[in-house]
Amino acid sequence: ADNPAGTNSVLMQRRSLFVTPQQRASAAFLSAYSRLRRASDPVRVARETEGVVAALASFDPASSFGKHWYLLVAAAYEDCGLRPDAVRTYEAALKSRLPDFLLTHCGIQLSNLLIAEGLSLSAEQILDALPETDNNKVRCRGLVSRAQLAWKLQKYEEAIQYATEAALESQEVETTQSALRVLGDSYERSGNRLAAVYCFAGMVPHPQSGLQPVSHT
Repeated sequence: ADNPAGTNSVLMQRRSLFVTPQQRASAAFLSAYSRLRRASDPVRVARETEGVVAALASFDPASSFGKHWYLLVAAAYEDCGLRPDAVRTYEAALKSRLPDFLLTHCGIQLSNLLIAEGLSLSAEQILDALPETDNNKVRCRGLVSRAQLAWKLQKYEEAIQYATEAALESQEVETTQSALRVLGDSYERSGNRLAAVYCFAGMVPHPQSGLQPVSHT
């Protein structure tokens, strides 16, 4: 999904290997989704979205080899704007035997969808039940989700704790920036406007070491 052009190239090279109906359905879904991921023109996006929805109608991730299919299908539903279907697929993924870091990833994505729908308490239950992971990317994204959830529940001190940890430890620019935004918002809501300004300028107010610049933002 992160290299749509490469995905389609591999599918074309190996199309003779897809012989069973399920294999052909898997290939059709991947091909349609890779075209959607490459699309930028609104007219083409709309056309490719229809293609993905049609491919999904014939594809069952539970019958495919590898639990990673749940993640791809759920992400496709999200990209097509079909949030209820994405929620259903992530819920199914959480019930399957995924490695811990993939399980955590699914839980984070599901909680973000629930937060967007105003179901904060359900999102909190999901995040609390997730296993710990040593994967920096997934762990820091989870911290940001927890910070955003705490902010929505007006638990600003808790949001500051999670967002500070994510901003200082994340190795991804996008995740760090998200952490700094919720950190700044939390300080602002707490009445500490100076700390909020520092966050929006790319620095983390740290109780022990003072201002901590985050260089890769």
